[in-house]
Amino acid sequence: MGRGRGMGRGRGMGMGADFGMGSWPALEQPAFSSEPDVDREKAEAFLRGQAQVLEQQKDEVEQRIRELEAGQNLVAVVLSDKCAGCGICIDVCPTGAIEVSEQAVVNSEACSGCAACVSECPNEAIILVQKKSK
Repeated sequence: MGRGRGMGRGRGMGMGADFGMGSWPALEQPAFSSEPDVDREKAEAFLRGQAQVLEQQKDEVEQRIRELEAGQNLVAVVLSDKCAGCGICIDVCPTGAIEVSEQAVVNSEACSGCAACVSECPNEAIILVQKKSK
């Protein structure tokens, strides 16, 4: 982390895969005519479109919050048959819960279940599972 290239190292794979503040479409202001009624209709349509986009963004944020809250009971597990030991997961893990020698190993006590490693693994070698009760 901290190399100035983002969490996905320029591969188009940010944290959360399809979730990010930059992924939402920007709306442009409509061109207005000289007729007041037409301007009002355009402005109203524009604002309704903005409200719709904001509602979608709100839904996505709330869904991510639910995922993070559910993640408190999850832990990352490495599928050894898929892991190539590339180390990308080490770079993206915010808690430092992953080590790699030949393959990645997750410290389940340190893992927060955030899924950063899941979304960044190029081999899909990491999954989230329910933490075992003690």
